Amino acid sequence: MGLIYSLFLGGVTAALTYFFGYSPWVLIVVGILWLAGLVISFGTGHHGFGGRGNTDFMIVIAALAITVAIVMPKYVQQAPCNQAREALKSVAAAQNEYKARHGTFAPYIHLLEIKKTPDISILVVMGNTEFFVAIASHKDCKEKDGTPRVFTWDSLRGGIQ
Repeated sequence: MGLIYSLFLGGVTAALTYFFGYSPWVLIVVGILWLAGLVISFGTGHHGFGGRGNTDFMIVIAALAITVAIVMPKYVQQAPCNQAREALKSVAAAQNEYKARHGTFAPYIHLLEIKKTPDISILVVMGNTEFFVAIASHKDCKEKDGTPRVFTWDSLRGGIQ
């Protein structure tokens, strides 16, 4: 039964995250379903050969660990502050390509070939032959006092500051 629970819960997790994304309510529903699967398999599971260990429970725990290993990185990538950081990384890559072609870093963002999203603001503060400085922020990434959190990429100092 543990394998059936695991396959069912894995399918439900995949379907919910595919259709609804990684919003907190989806993760709460999925977490409750996995918790219910753990409780059921613990209470009614098969106790292995010779009565040692609840194999159904162990199978559900292993499947849950695999599911968490798949879902967590994708959830973290969708966090607003991480999106702003990733935008700066794409600006840095585009700046390096621009410098390879033109011998200088681009002084303006419109000179770079990057995909822009409406939720992220990106600005190249300075670009010359030696270095560039760019800033990015996401509309939903805020400091504790409610002000927008701004990330800075300074190529002279080695990246995100």
